[in-house]
Amino acid sequence: MNRAQRIESLLRAQINISNLVILDESSGHSRGKETHYKVTIVSDDFKGVRQVARQQKVYSILKDEFDSGMHSLSLHLFIPEEWESLPRVPDSPTCRSHAGD
Repeated sequence: MNRAQRIESLLRAQINISNLVILDESSGHSRGKETHYKVTIVSDDFKGVRQVARQQKVYSILKDEFDSGMHSLSLHLFIPEEWESLPRVPDSPTCRSHAGD
């Protein structure tokens, strides 16, 4: 099982997810494979929960992935109503250490 599959399994086990997108953005960075991810989650579980608490929950679920080499995680966490009102998830910034390659 690769890291993206583990991330999906861990998140689905602890969050009731209606939409999940996991993008491996490692190719745009210099730290190697399976190190940089962009994760979008839409869940009713986030209703009434501040953005920082949503992020803390996801980081705690994925702690072991960070401990085993994941370097960066860009999170976009929404309730269904927020997701419906957005045109799209923002693009990730270019990695400074990889921008000149």
